[in-house]
Amino acid sequence: MIAAPHRLGLALALLTLALPATAAAQTPAPAAEPRQMRATRTETAPQVDGRLDDAVWQQAAWNRDFTTREPVEGGQPAGATEIAFLVDGGSLYVGARMHGAAPGDVRAQLARRDREGDAEQLAVSLDTYHDRRTAYTFAVSAAGTRIDYYHPSDSEGSRSYSFDPVWQAETRVDAEGWTAEMRIPLSQLRFTASGDPVWGVNVVRTVPARNEVAYWQLVGRDQTGWSSRMGELAGLGALRPSRRL
Repeated sequence: MIAAPHRLGLALALLTLALPATAAAQTPAPAAEPRQMRATRTETAPQVDGRLDDAVWQQAAWNRDFTTREPVEGGQPAGATEIAFLVDGGSLYVGARMHGAAPGDVRAQLARRDREGDAEQLAVSLDTYHDRRTAYTFAVSAAGTRIDYYHPSDSEGSRSYSFDPVWQAETRVDAEGWTAEMRIPLSQLRFTASGDPVWGVNVVRTVPARNEVAYWQLVGRDQTGWSSRMGELAGLGALRPSRRL
């Protein structure tokens, strides 16, 4: 029979051994092979009107190959999505083309800001510290409704809508689907200045009419984490964070 003090010591030792395993189980591992996209430096800012007809967009690196999580995980979206990033001394620009599954099938109901509604939506999430814990999300619907929130923890559903940045977004619906342009001033973001930073990034397209959700860097249904599973945004060049009073 084990004496009470010995039993207590044994229990404490077992608990100490179990704690690291528990902590590791709560921290999701990053994506095994994070994808990378590159922003293009520009001296000429595009006109943010949703048309994507500025010459500077022809020089940008366009990214495709989205993967669905709904309705079938790992599937091919019914309509292709293309996205590119530009950056100048003061802003990050996002250009995107969302192809429809058929002509005229884009749902574009107008809603109030930060109301997701039933319209198609494109969301861009940025882990600007690349700490794999936090992120900013900027989203726009096909009707031009802007949605923004901050992820204070490593979870896609962890959202603080008190984040209320000043930024621009314009969209256009046409026979091929719809297009979007965003201008995100660097003054609205927090990041660490460095020679050539790399940010975490993911892009999600939601199509309620088809119950379709497509990711640039897929996060599976059984996977936890958000920033820790993002791809990478490189090519930003030297960025200077703004000072705030």
